[in-house]
Amino acid sequence: MLYNRLDRGHPGGEGVSFTYVRPWSLCTRIHRKTRGLAMELQERVDQLNKLRKATERLRTAMFATMESGGYLDTIAREGSDLDRVKQFLAEFKEPIPPLSVDDVVAPGFISKPNPWVFPMFPGLGNMPFHPPEAFPWVRQLEAAFPELRREAQSSRTTFDTSFYDEVTQQGGNWYQGHATAFGTLHDGKVGHYLPTLSSVIRDLPGCCSAELGSADCYYSVLEAGASINAHSSSDNLKVRCHLGLVIPPGPCAISVGGQTRGWEEGKVLILEDAFLHMVWNRTGQDRIVALIDFWHPDLAPPERAALSAGFKKSEMRRMICYSRSVTPEVTERMMRLFEAEDDDPSIARFWPRKPSYDFRPQGRITD
Repeated sequence: MLYNRLDRGHPGGEGVSFTYVRPWSLCTRIHRKTRGLAMELQERVDQLNKLRKATERLRTAMFATMESGGYLDTIAREGSDLDRVKQFLAEFKEPIPPLSVDDVVAPGFISKPNPWVFPMFPGLGNMPFHPPEAFPWVRQLEAAFPELRREAQSSRTTFDTSFYDEVTQQGGNWYQGHATAFGTLHDGKVGHYLPTLSSVIRDLPGCCSAELGSADCYYSVLEAGASINAHSSSDNLKVRCHLGLVIPPGPCAISVGGQTRGWEEGKVLILEDAFLHMVWNRTGQDRIVALIDFWHPDLAPPERAALSAGFKKSEMRRMICYSRSVTPEVTERMMRLFEAEDDDPSIARFWPRKPSYDFRPQGRITD
């Protein structure tokens, strides 16, 4: 009734008491602000749907590559221990349903995994954070803290700003010093030479940083005052370990699936980056962690072997590079390492022939 009287010139609309005008003025401001937020949210949903269509095209290309290279036939002939892998791979050819504003604002949206390239692998116990005591390698990694901290501090001037275009950093830079990228150990051939970190991950059971084409291992430096916007990883196949190396006091933390944790020097956080996560360092000092990827503990060894072979194939890793908007120059340098691994028996036995599908994208996936 108040809206009608003031907005439509209803008798009494002029000369109404201040108690009527003031709530209307407040309602107008709220309406304008809400409308602005609604438009901003709709724009964001439209961007997400544009990316989902691009991801759908990328999945179609991945499926065609796996089919033409004989990988899908090889998996199909395997026994029941790869049934979940078969189900997972079949999803690559399915359309990705668009999101609505209602989907994004639903209470459960942020609290469930949202991998944005691969389909969800079925039957895994996905959770934002895992208890460190559930992993036998934690003490071994934490014991290496002093050496890893020294290496990170002495080599940090050689690190690069993040070359992934899937996230936006604000207020400062995010630097990375890679021991592995896209499942390949660098050893100084491409990027950085980090012998301590490289040696440590070789001895960690379950580490997939050099086994899965979407996995990495690097020193991560977040400058004072910097933050990283909400983003998620390509898949839910792994858990990600952060070992705190230099952690400033104050507001410096990571939020994963709506849950927030801070780091401690010499201690690990174990999380799943398939959940939407964001990072901030609102202190006056830089934060440094060692970041290492491990297979999800609910994946059985035969599943790990099949997934490793599927997504370490060079043609598949070219598409993973594209999904992260890695520059063509960096991608071509990496491809030389990827192609050198194609003849590894653990990969070659799943790919009886060279894929005939030729993926040569133009521009970036975010264009």
